[in-house]
Amino acid sequence: MADNSHEHNFGRISRLYPDDGGIYFTLTGGQTAMNPVSGYYRLETAHGNYGAMAALLYWAANPTRIVKVQTAPDLNPDGFAVVSYLVVDL
Repeated sequence: MADNSHEHNFGRISRLYPDDGGIYFTLTGGQTAMNPVSGYYRLETAHGNYGAMAALLYWAANPTRIVKVQTAPDLNPDGFAVVSYLVVDL
């Protein structure tokens, strides 16, 4: 079983793109213990705090910010790691 904790899923955002159902992003320079398909984490629009978390992702998408990602315990049926919450240290 993969480790879904934010202590083991972190890095700098290396790719970020939205679609109708949410935002996909990849991390680099850290650890991605969930091992999602093609490296993609997914923030879904159905998340109760989607607006704030989406804004945080866009703000943190620069080379100096490390994003820590807590995910659902298992990958979704498409193989993506679905985001539960995010942490960005200043």
